[in-house]
Amino acid sequence: MTSEERQQQINTLVERLRELDLKKRAMDLVLQDFLEQRKKDEERLSKLDEMLSRVESLKTSIQEETKKRKAAERKAAYLEAKLKRTGLNK
Repeated sequence: MTSEERQQQINTLVERLRELDLKKRAMDLVLQDFLEQRKKDEERLSKLDEMLSRVESLKTSIQEETKKRKAAERKAAYLEAKLKRTGLNK
């Protein structure tokens, strides 16, 4: 192998090494972007989970208040009917 051929091979290998290094850097940047986006997504998901929990809690509270209101309405209707019957018996 001549000196010129060796130099050409070295140049080819150096160029391949540069290309691989550039690809690695690009992949590292893509990975970094991906991990940053993943972190943002996880934070957002955490906030959404918290909001869902709050919504479920409010839903339960509304259901309990609805039951109490209906029970109070039934009792009021019962007492009104009893009052009318008592008023009629006088």
